[in-house]
Amino acid sequence: IKITVGDTITVGELAIRLKATSAEVIKKLMAMGVMATVNQEIDFDTAYLIGEEMHAKVEREVVVTIEERIIDDSEDTDQNLKPRDPIVVVMGHVDHG
Repeated sequence: IKITVGDTITVGELAIRLKATSAEVIKKLMAMGVMATVNQEIDFDTAYLIGEEMHAKVEREVVVTIEERIIDDSEDTDQNLKPRDPIVVVMGHVDHG
């Protein structure tokens, strides 16, 4: 089994992804000296160790923020650019005195 886990995951969600019962995951945690309930969150490293115990490959989930999606760092090439008319602004000054 191959699963992805973020920085934290609940014990219950980890059990679902590992296709195991929550009790099995909690037993593995207790064997490692970690006391956790079904709804408690555990970190990635602990989830990784539990996954290895249950013969699963655990990978870190890559979280892409909305800012990273909006900001495009790719270089502009001549093929991507389109010619457009220049924008001209006429500004004046009003004497309020």
